[in-house]
Amino acid sequence: MKKIEKLTDEQKAAIPGWAKKWIDIGLCTEPADRARFEQAVPVWYRAAGLEPPKKVIWVGSPVVGAPVFAGACFAAAMDSDLNNIVSGAVVSAVHVDVNTVVHVAVNNAVNNAVNNAVRSAAGNAVSHAVDNVVTDIVDNAVGITVSSSVDNATDKTVSRSVYNTLSQDVFDAVDRHVHLAVHAAMGSVVNNAMDSAVNYVLDNAVNNAVRSAVRNTVNNAVGSDLNSTVTSAVRSAVRSAVDSAVNSAMGSDLNNAVGSAITQPVVETYGKTLKAVYNRYLGGQFWAGGWWYGLAWQTFMTDVCGLELNRDLQERLTAAVDVAMSACYWWPHKDFVVVSDRPSVINKDSKGRLHCDNGPSIAFRDGWALYHWHGTEVPRLVIESPELITVDMIESEKNAEIRRVLIERYGLSRFVTNSDYKVIHQDVDSLGLPRRLLCKPPRPGTADEPIMMLDLCNSTLEPDGTRKKYLLRVHPEIRPLKGSLLGLPQAPTCQNAVASTFGMTGTEYQLVGES
Repeated sequence: MKKIEKLTDEQKAAIPGWAKKWIDIGLCTEPADRARFEQAVPVWYRAAGLEPPKKVIWVGSPVVGAPVFAGACFAAAMDSDLNNIVSGAVVSAVHVDVNTVVHVAVNNAVNNAVNNAVRSAAGNAVSHAVDNVVTDIVDNAVGITVSSSVDNATDKTVSRSVYNTLSQDVFDAVDRHVHLAVHAAMGSVVNNAMDSAVNYVLDNAVNNAVRSAVRNTVNNAVGSDLNSTVTSAVRSAVRSAVDSAVNSAMGSDLNNAVGSAITQPVVETYGKTLKAVYNRYLGGQFWAGGWWYGLAWQTFMTDVCGLELNRDLQERLTAAVDVAMSACYWWPHKDFVVVSDRPSVINKDSKGRLHCDNGPSIAFRDGWALYHWHGTEVPRLVIESPELITVDMIESEKNAEIRRVLIERYGLSRFVTNSDYKVIHQDVDSLGLPRRLLCKPPRPGTADEPIMMLDLCNSTLEPDGTRKKYLLRVHPEIRPLKGSLLGLPQAPTCQNAVASTFGMTGTEYQLVGES
């Protein structure tokens, strides 16, 4: 392959348009091109020395794909001897009470079978294998043909611009909720408990449509065409486990999740399988920018700069492009693939931040959606029902960014008026920006403390030159929090209040600023 030593003026002029093309691919909201994806995937498998997958399982969103993949992996990994060991006794144990002897025998048999299932499931998830022989090999092959000057000229303008646009907001937002849903499900399945903060987020992120989609897809994914050795009782238990996992991620209880000898070990092992394999995915359209160079950069070299690859490498690159241009997340297994449809909605503001003032910022066709206000993720109510925002809701919100959005949607002047705050001190900071210390007295007849809030502007400018306004809660006596200890009370001034948020007294804060 001939080395590319420099870019022509025509090639340089093509950079912005090429970056935009790949950003548009990454942000595409058209339905998945299923035929194109399913034709491309066998190329990835053959490059890794694997037979093409026997089945492609389509799901509505990434948050559904993770538990579906784990359930399908688990079903495929169940030992065939399980049929002979538990047979009819298992079927009975799932539905009715059985005596202690049968219960112990069944429980031991299932435990022995499912303990091996996790290792087998993880070993047959082949994302690293297929990714390494397609994207990494092509990346390296293209990289050695490009001079450092061309590399430097195109890395930030092509690779980084696409990567930053996709990964720093859209992919990160979706990926965060895949992780949250999985960890919440694992916590509920294994420990029968969930952190309330995660539960709050998921209540606003996942709905009944998603639960139904998971259940229906897993029913198909663990069918006889995938693993004929898994008994109907085990398939039923896996379905129950997945359903319970998603129920837990949605804040539902597990009243019926562990009701029999077979269900308990299966549910627990499903949780372990989920932990082992959920992150064995490839990002599809969201990885158009790549981690280092990626498809946008590789195809710029081949399509714009005329780099010629050998037939094998070109076939791999074409397959990688086809996947990015046809689907979202996908999880490859030795025998099957689970793949997510593309989002139906991606909304951003004029500065490229996730945002929509009357609906989801990101939504998928199965009903799963996220909501953002100028880049800050918020509960659905804040966007679609701002009239339901209350003073109590604002005051009880612990996240400063979400509280800022709540106040913005509610109206700062309205909030101060309706919450009976009084201005007890006001001044300007070192930049000349106004700030106020507000106090809300305790409710009559209660032992409540007064609520002190600091109204100020962010000292750091936004990219557009504006400044965010914040309302920060401070200690009623303006005491600084130093580690786990409260400092001494301070005079109620804006300077002391700002200092207390950094664990300092006003005098200490002034000395640090002057130094």
